[in-house]
Amino acid sequence: VEASSQNNKGGASARAAVDGVVDGFIRADPTPYGNTRNEWVASSHDKVGAWIELAWDKPIAQVARVGLFERPFWESHITGGKLEFSDGSMVDVPELSRVAQETVVDFDPPKRDIQWVRFTVTKVMEKTEAIGLAEFAVYEFNDTNQCGRIPPPKETQEQEEQEEPQPLPPPPPPQKQQQETQNNQEKSKDLIDNDENDDKLVQQQQD
Repeated sequence: VEASSQNNKGGASARAAVDGVVDGFIRADPTPYGNTRNEWVASSHDKVGAWIELAWDKPIAQVARVGLFERPFWESHITGGKLEFSDGSMVDVPELSRVAQETVVDFDPPKRDIQWVRFTVTKVMEKTEAIGLAEFAVYEFNDTNQCGRIPPPKETQEQEEQEEPQPLPPPPPPQKQQQETQNNQEKSKDLIDNDENDDKLVQQQQD
C-alpha cells in the first residue's frame, strides 16, 4: 500500500485504509473524539492530487467494484476523484458519502487482470483540512458469481503479523518470595538435622 503522503501522527498510515475497520478521527472541538489508527490521512498540504494505491503480487481477475469509505472527520470532504488501473483504464468517482459511509463504484463489464488500482482526489470541499479514507475496498466475482472483498496486499498482511504484540515473559519471583523460599528451605534442613540428632541420642541411650 502506497500513498502520496501520510500523517503518521496517531498511526494514520496508508495501510490503515485496508485494515478492515471503518473508523477514524471524528471531531476536534469542543472535545477531541475518535482515533486515527484505522484511517489513512494525507498531510495537510496534500489535498487535490493526493492518492493512495493498492498493488498485488499477482493480477486479480474479475474485479467488480471498488468501495471507498471517507474518513469521518466532518471538516474534510472529497467531492470528486478518479480510479486508475494497471490495464490503463480510468473511472471517475463521484462525491464521496459523508461520515464513513461507503461509496460504491461498479464496473460493467468487470475488469480483468488488474494488478494495482489507484484512487486520486480531484476535488475537495472548500476549507477542507486533511483528506483521507477510512477504508479502501476492492471486490471481485468468485466462482459462484458472488461479489467478495479481495484480501489486502500481501505485504500489508506480513507487516501486521510482524507488529502483533508478543507476550511478555513471566516476571521473576519477588525478593520477598525468594527470601521466604530460602527460609523454608533452611527450616526444613534444621528439622532434618534435629531428627537425625534425636535418632543418634536414642541409639546411644539404648546402647
